[in-house]
Amino acid sequence: MIITRENVAYYLLSRGLLTFESVVDGDLLIVEATSRNRNFKIIRRDHPGYFVKQVKTFEPQAVETLRYEAACYWLSKNDAEFAPLAALMPKF
Repeated sequence: MIITRENVAYYLLSRGLLTFESVVDGDLLIVEATSRNRNFKIIRRDHPGYFVKQVKTFEPQAVETLRYEAACYWLSKNDAEFAPLAALMPKF
């Protein structure tokens, strides 16, 4: 699935990360922040927000770069040697 500003809410709904009520009640602002990747800030008044990132092209180099970034997020939460990074990173 290619994530766009138009379907990112459906993407999050399908994963149980948003409720229909928050969408209908207007507790949802989607801001596109695309640069090298497709990036979307999901801003919510009454609930946690999200930052959704997807590669623009599924070329091996782009996919690996994002995979390395995800690994850094995971390590910051799960490996004591990387724990100092956790304070600098959003939840993953």
